[in-house]
Amino acid sequence: MSNYQRTFILTPAESLNTRIYLLDLTHTNVISNALIIDDLFNDYQNASIYVKKIIEDEVYQITADFVDIERKIPVFLIENHEYIIEVHSDTSPTIIMGYYTAYSTGEKVMQLYDVDISTDVSQFNKEVSYRIYTKNVSGNLTAYLIYNDISNLTHNVVFQLRRDTYNGTVIGTLSSTEQDFILSYNIQDYANLTLYTNVYINHTTGEYTIQKLLHYTSGIVLGILEYVGQDFMNWFFTILLSVLAIFGTIKTANYYNLVLIGIASFFVIIGWYKVTFAVLALAALVSLATLLIGGSKK
Repeated sequence: MSNYQRTFILTPAESLNTRIYLLDLTHTNVISNALIIDDLFNDYQNASIYVKKIIEDEVYQITADFVDIERKIPVFLIENHEYIIEVHSDTSPTIIMGYYTAYSTGEKVMQLYDVDISTDVSQFNKEVSYRIYTKNVSGNLTAYLIYNDISNLTHNVVFQLRRDTYNGTVIGTLSSTEQDFILSYNIQDYANLTLYTNVYINHTTGEYTIQKLLHYTSGIVLGILEYVGQDFMNWFFTILLSVLAIFGTIKTANYYNLVLIGIASFFVIIGWYKVTFAVLALAALVSLATLLIGGSKK
């Protein structure tokens, strides 16, 4: 691809204070898509399609345009990057179609007469949409709340994170008075805990509370993890198992190793020790092979 174009739909106020993100075709893999709306009942008059992206915890418009006579717009996106797709019109509420990963070129049809919104995008009325989810960002587990009120009737939103239960200890609280925003909270230090979120919305039509299981762990919670990191625990169990291995004799070493591998596997299952099962399986395979070779020599 040697050239591309991007268009934007901005209010007069936005046009004076908007970041414009362009593509460097010499260093970036770019794909082209034709985003098409399938409006069977012609409910969406003067329709437009917005493509947005989360950049540094903010939502930015990447490109937007009014659909042509074929009800489509051309877009040029970074390959394998995730975008937010919205459909706006003069006669129907804005629809957040969900998240789209640009992994292949070609036409992408969005059905509007029976919209299948992504399962984690929800609405408590026709004008307000929100999404609550977690994502690993550069090795840090992060909780997100994305909120959009096209009616501009939201007074305040509180994003509260709790451990163990909906009424458990509060580990973080964020809030916003904006109508279209994203809130994020780094929960990497709590990755071994079960986390819940309570979202409190103060809206002109009333007050709403949204509750969701945010992050679940089936392991046994170790209290010390609140004060030391997972790296410390990995070193602790590695040294502990190494010390125990010293007690094995020449005759019992292979049996002893299999027992230690079983103990390590137990710690991994309950979430105290972070090591891949591939490593444990390889160690067990070597011990078994050595044991069998030794037995055949006898």
